[in-house]
Formats: sequence, C-alpha cells, structure tokens
Amino acid sequence: MVHPSAAEIRRLKAVAREMRDTTDESAHSVDGALKLNPAFATSKRPAGVLERELVMDAARRGAIDAHFTISTEGGGLELIAHDDTCIRTYRLKRVTMKQTGDFQAVCGAGSSLLRADPDSFFREEKWVLGFVTDDDHTLKTVIAAEIVGWSGLGPVTLHFGAVINLSDTQPPRAFTSTNEGLDGFDDEDGATGVEAS
Repeated sequence: MVHPSAAEIRRLKAVAREMRDTTDESAHSVDGALKLNPAFATSKRPAGVLERELVMDAARRGAIDAHFTISTEGGGLELIAHDDTCIRTYRLKRVTMKQTGDFQAVCGAGSSLLRADPDSFFREEKWVLGFVTDDDHTLKTVIAAEIVGWSGLGPVTLHFGAVINLSDTQPPRAFTSTNEGLDGFDDEDGATGVEAS
C-alpha cells in the first residue's frame, strides 16, 4: 500500500486551506440566500446545496493552484495525482462524523468511486476529499480518506482505511494578530523602563 507522499499531503492541505478560508469569508452568503424565501428554510437541503457549491468552487481553485489535475465527471469534483506506480483520485464529498469519531460517506451505485479502469498501466487508489460543515456553514473538518471497500446496493456506504487530517494550525487568511502593537509583547527584559533584578 503506497500512501501519499509528504509533498502530496502538503498540496492537499493547501486545497483544504482554500476551502476553509473561503467558507470562513463567505458562509454568511448562505444565510443571506436562505432568507430570500421561507421555503428555503423548511429543510437543511437548500443549505447543504449552497454549502457544497461554495466548497466545490474553493476546492477547484485550490486544486489548480496546487497543480492537481481536475475532473468534473458527473457534476462532482475529482483531484488526480500520480507517481511512478500509482494514480490517486480524490473525490470531493461531504462526510459525517459518527459519535465514535469515525467518518462515514455514501455514494450512488453508479459512482465513479466504485469503478476502476481495467486497462490502466498504473495501480489506482480511490480516496475521498471529505469535509464536515458546522452549523454556521463553515468547515469543521477536512480529511483525505482512502476507500478500501463498500457495502450496500444504493446508497452505498464507503469503507475507509487510512484517514489523513488536512487541518492546519495556520490562522485564517483574513486573520490579524491582536498582539501587534500592544505594549509589553515585543519588549525584552529591561526594555520597559523597569530594571531586571
């Protein structure tokens, strides 16, 4: 089993960062759209559609910047990476987090996630670029999860093997440190006019 290289994971994290920053900046537009008609608030489906489009647009931009090949087969988004022996496809998909902390995702019986190219010269790995949204339409979690099997006839439940957390500790794109310019934060010993004992 060949997992993504450190360089490939850095590229995935760059995509995840674009997804996170975009939802942080634009999640309010989902609430604005839902207020346009009372019918939009009768279920969570309209919000889910808007969240998905927002995340997909951000992931597409991030993937281009991170030099992934992209495919939009079936109205979805796939990021494609390869090395000397393997082609990895990352399908953007909403996932849910169970109480156990495990992630779960479903797909249709005809999904490309369940198909492989028998004529490919390279080994194929299917992965999910999964995201979990919060109640305020921002992203709670972004993961890359390897698909190692599935069950059911439709909807199909995907079984995950390796799961890579793509969260990072960098501040959001629009973040400004509140420590900047505050007295005492940049002073060294004795620089405040009080002699060190």
